[in-house]
Amino acid sequence: MKVLLYSGGLDSTLVALMERPDALLFIDWGQKAAKYEWQCCKWWAERYLKVPLFKLRIAPLQGDYSYIPARNLNFVVTAVNWAVVNGYDEVLLGIKDGDLPPDTKPIWVKALNLFFSVIEPLPVTIRAPLHEVNYDEILREYARTYPLMKTFSCSLLNRVPCNKLPENQWCCKCKEKKQKISVASCP
Repeated sequence: MKVLLYSGGLDSTLVALMERPDALLFIDWGQKAAKYEWQCCKWWAERYLKVPLFKLRIAPLQGDYSYIPARNLNFVVTAVNWAVVNGYDEVLLGIKDGDLPPDTKPIWVKALNLFFSVIEPLPVTIRAPLHEVNYDEILREYARTYPLMKTFSCSLLNRVPCNKLPENQWCCKCKEKKQKISVASCP
């Protein structure tokens, strides 16, 4: 059984649509966008994904929203613990090669699997399905069928989601998502 570490963002939503996990796990770590991310996760879970959605609240991590050291490692460790306790044997991540942080690279996922196989060993595998496919093709395929602009990746620079503002005031994450989806939606 597989669980997806789900943020409601474009990439984790693509993984959810591709893989059809058995459950979705959202982590509220005190991020300023948590309320909006959670609403988005619930929206997708109810309308399109149709699987259980779980929310974990962990003590707020300290740091700037855009960079918290080992943030993804904290999330994966939490997800692995949750998965093992709840009988899941695979944790899916919505990360892709080409993203800037080193903790989104295929070598990082391999290192995680090695780490978890050595320390316990735990009966769980970590996988990043977007590492295994042509991202542009997957985006194009799902952009034609699903309302991917309803994913949430906003940095809330203006203290409200960008979709409530004129486009010229959007954060770089929202502008990038719109550009990706617009290009993918073209025939």
